[in-house]
This record gives sequence, C-alpha cells and structure tokens, in this order.
Amino acid sequence: MAPEVRGEDTWHRPTEAGATPCDSRAEALSRSAVVLSVCPPQAAEDIAAAVAAYGFAGVYADVNAISPQRVRRIADEIRPGSASALKMAFSSYQKAARTLAGVAHALADAHGVGARLTSEAEIMISAVLSDPEYLPSVAARAWRWAPEMEEVADALRAADLPTDMAEATARVLAYWEQDKDQYDRPVVHALAQLRSGRCA
Repeated sequence: MAPEVRGEDTWHRPTEAGATPCDSRAEALSRSAVVLSVCPPQAAEDIAAAVAAYGFAGVYADVNAISPQRVRRIADEIRPGSASALKMAFSSYQKAARTLAGVAHALADAHGVGARLTSEAEIMISAVLSDPEYLPSVAARAWRWAPEMEEVADALRAADLPTDMAEATARVLAYWEQDKDQYDRPVVHALAQLRSGRCA
C-alpha cells in the first residue's frame, strides 16, 4: 500500500484490514510478488506502463473490463519491460564488477603487488549478486566504508589511475549512512534507501 497513490478513504480501509504501508510505489512493488490492476479501463495501459517502468518482475494480473486487444498491448508492455529491467540490473553488476577489477589490478600493478592481489582473490568466496541478504550488513558499515573509498580514490589519483568508480562508490555508500551499525534491518529497507534519491 503506497500512500502517494491512495485517497483518504482507500488509505483507511487497507490500514484497518492490516495491510502494511510502504513509503512509495517503488517500495510497494519491491515487496510484492503479485500486482492486481483494478482501475478504470481507460487507465489500464498507463498503470501497466508505470509498473513496467519500475522493473517489476513478478506476476501482473489485469482484472479490468478491457478488450482482448488492450490485454495484448498490456502483456507486451509488461513482458519487454521486465526483461529489459533484468538485463540492465545484471549488466550493471557484471560490467561494473569487471571494470572495477581492472582498476584494482592496475593499482596493485603500480605498487608491484599484482601477484599478491591475484592470490588474495583466489581464496575469496564471493556470491554477492546471488545473495542479497548481505546488503543490510553493507549498509550498517557504510559510514566506515565511504571514507575508505575516498582514501582509495586518493591512492588511484596518485597512481594516475581513474578515480571515478571509487568516488562513485563513496557517494552511493552515503545513502546508507543513517543505517550505521543497524545490522538487523531488512533487505527491502537497504534497497529502498538506494531508491530514495537522497543521502542522510
């Protein structure tokens, strides 16, 4: 239940029924496995487009009185939107991780420790993309990690290497600063903080 899309009456009814409020439509979609579209028929396509724009990948059920042609258009809107969002999300990690690895190796090479970096990496067990449950612990430590990334940027600068990714990481970590040492926050909270568009 997202408050910005609810009138006063429709806000009270779900609250009385025990529905959990969300801060925004984005948070509501991130916490939902199924979306039911119940709206005036003329708004059905706009609602589907809005849901697709958030990259919703769950089950979308349009239960409005609309024509088969409109149903097909809505199905097309939801399916390419979800596929595109998944591709963008995966690519954002895959490409950025490999690029960051290149910067890390360049910094290690500049200081003559390239082989040691490779050895360290070989003993790491990392499945960060497949296990989002670790994200609250990252948010809880962001207040320490952001300054560390600024130090990394200084080291890169001194080695005549690009500082962009380290500086960007420090800026992203700042979104989690208010979660300092809050290791018990849910994953959905950590994700919502990144979507908030504002730092602490």
